Amino acid sequence: MLRTDSRREGRGHDPLSRRTLQRKLSEEKTTFQKQLNSTREILAIHYIRNTNMSTNDMAYLLGYAELNSFLRAFTVWTGKSITEYRREIEREAAEK
Repeated sequence: MLRTDSRREGRGHDPLSRRTLQRKLSEEKTTFQKQLNSTREILAIHYIRNTNMSTNDMAYLLGYAELNSFLRAFTVWTGKSITEYRREIEREAAEK
């Protein structure tokens, strides 16, 4: 039987070792970094569409130490800058 960290008892699961997590992600043909980036992209788009949050706040909440890193990542994900993306959303809303 696997021992659990006493701080994690009662959470209903055993912690995974780094290697076990890597193996399970590999079985799914993905990586931790890919999953992290996908989650960041989904959340960034959600924040832009559903809040008035500043770009700095979004970058912070998504775990970016540098605003420019977040801005570059957003452009890679969407092919647009955040400003362009917001304008597109505004145009779509105006057309409805």
